[in-house]
Amino acid sequence: MSYFVGLDVSLRTVALWVVDDDRDIVLERMLDCEVEAIDVCLRKFGKPITKLGFEAGVMSQMLFTNAQKLLSVHGQIYNLFNFRRHLISRNTLRKFWQQAQAEWNIAAASAFA
Repeated sequence: MSYFVGLDVSLRTVALWVVDDDRDIVLERMLDCEVEAIDVCLRKFGKPITKLGFEAGVMSQMLFTNAQKLLSVHGQIYNLFNFRRHLISRNTLRKFWQQAQAEWNIAAASAFA
């Protein structure tokens, strides 16, 4: 199943919706206008995002630039840990997780620098 994210950006808040293939709203949140808040919300959602759409606003460009960096890494991490994980030993999976977490921290730090 594919999931699509829509963001309505204003100066202080972001309305976030996640919609599935059947156009049903799966997740709806009001967040602070911070990339970190969007990142945490989408990580908790835990499913791969196919597309991201923005409602134009004053803060859209700043959020779009930073969110692009984070979401590309988010999809890779999701795929790594959910594709055939039953075929990987626990120790190997733990090692992959640590590597992915280190890469995620680097990507997140560069996105906010």
